[in-house]
Amino acid sequence: MDKDEINQKISNLIKEKRYEEVSLVLDEYSIFFWREKYNKMTFEEKVKYWSGRLHSQMRWNGESGVDEMAVFSKADYEIWKKYEPEIDELLPHIIKYLTVKEELIYEALKK
Repeated sequence: MDKDEINQKISNLIKEKRYEEVSLVLDEYSIFFWREKYNKMTFEEKVKYWSGRLHSQMRWNGESGVDEMAVFSKADYEIWKKYEPEIDELLPHIIKYLTVKEELIYEALKK
């Protein structure tokens, strides 16, 4: 299952006005991604995944007038750990890809 297949499924559901099923497809893909795709990623691929995801979230926050650093919180960190138990090992490598000082990120993750 790839993004094109998911997008096609969602597009078809919307055309058929089966809106309530869209979230089920997204949930199904999320489970597939974390169990199948993510678990097969190398360390470096995981670093790139997380840095890209966090960078995008920071940019979206900034464009929405929200503090970019709001991406980094203790609550978010706890969610990350559920998906990636070894996030602490990845984090120093992820931060290298971001345009934020390392100490600011670690400080924000405590809040």
